[in-house]
Amino acid sequence: MQTHLKVHPLAPYLRVIKALALAFVLAVLTVFLMFIPFTKKEIGSEASPLLVIAVYIIINVIVLWFVRKRLSPDKKIPGIDRFDTKMFVQLLFIFIPVTILSVALSLVVDIPSTSSDSLIAFFEANQMIFFFLIVVVAPILEELIFRGVILRYLLENLKPAPAILFSSLLFGLIHFSPDQIVHAFLGGIFLGYAYFKSNNLLMSIIFHALNNAIVFITLVAFQI
Repeated sequence: MQTHLKVHPLAPYLRVIKALALAFVLAVLTVFLMFIPFTKKEIGSEASPLLVIAVYIIINVIVLWFVRKRLSPDKKIPGIDRFDTKMFVQLLFIFIPVTILSVALSLVVDIPSTSSDSLIAFFEANQMIFFFLIVVVAPILEELIFRGVILRYLLENLKPAPAILFSSLLFGLIHFSPDQIVHAFLGGIFLGYAYFKSNNLLMSIIFHALNNAIVFITLVAFQI
C-alpha cells in the first residue's frame, strides 16, 4: 500500500531560503578566515580592488557550490551551449523599456543607498577591474546561482510567476543597499522571465552583462 505525503506549499520557498542563508554564512566565514589574518584593512571602500574582486569571487563560488549541492546536486545547468538570436531580439524589446523604467525610477524616487560610496571608490580606484567585476564576473556567477540553480529549482516546484518573483526578491535582497534591492528585484524579474522563456542561462547572463555595462558607461560618461 502506497502512501502519498502532502508537501507543504511553503516547502520550496523555505528550502531555498535555508540553502541560501547557510551558503552565505559558510562563504563569509571562509573569507573571514582566509583574509582577516593577512590584512588590517576592512573589506569596503578602503580595500584594494583586487581584494574586493577576490572576496566577491570566493563568496559567490562557495554560495554556488552549496546551493547547487542542496537544490540540484545531480543536474547539469541547462542552456549555456546554444543561443537563439530570434529570442534574444524579442527579449531585447522588453529589456529596453524595463531599463528606461529603472532609470526613470532612479530620477523620480530618491531611494537611499548604503553602497554608493564604496561603489564609486572602487570605480575610481581601478576602472578596468571594476568593469571586469560588474560586466563579466558578476553576471556569470550571479546568474549561475539565481537563475541556473535557484530559479530552476523553483520552476520545478512552483508555477512560473511565483518562482520568478521569489527568486527576484532574493536576488534583490542579497544586494543589501535599498536602492540596489529595488533595481535588482525589478531587473531580476526580467532576467527570470528571460531564462524561463528561453530555457537558456546564456540569455540571462548576456542581459545581466548589458545592464551592468550601462551602469559602467554611465559612470564613465559622468565621471562620478
